[in-house]
Amino acid sequence: MVEILLVLAIISILGTIVFVGTGGQRKRARVVAAVASVKSAMTLAMACDSVGGEVLSPEAGSIGGGPLCAGSEGVPEIVVWPALTNECYYCGMSEGNVLFRCSGLCGSGNESFCDYKTSRCEGRQ
Repeated sequence: MVEILLVLAIISILGTIVFVGTGGQRKRARVVAAVASVKSAMTLAMACDSVGGEVLSPEAGSIGGGPLCAGSEGVPEIVVWPALTNECYYCGMSEGNVLFRCSGLCGSGNESFCDYKTSRCEGRQ
């Protein structure tokens, strides 16, 4: 009986270690998915900018859907910011960078971003 209890205790300790270890993986996966969604809009934002349109900032705190471009005949007006999933949201724009977070608050300086002028993206946790 004692041996069975010991085996169960060891299994529960190992299970706890595995579940704690995968928590960081889930967070990284959310950030990677958000970067991929925003990066998909960078081609349209670059096209809007190149034909003299104005790249509109996604609404801070939203998960997407707002208009991406204004004042451009080369890019359809129905183009919108892609929806972010998994508890990620937009923080707005700063100096050509589209800012978004998957955890924490906007304005901490540690937001993930995509630069629509260079199409460079960086996911931060």
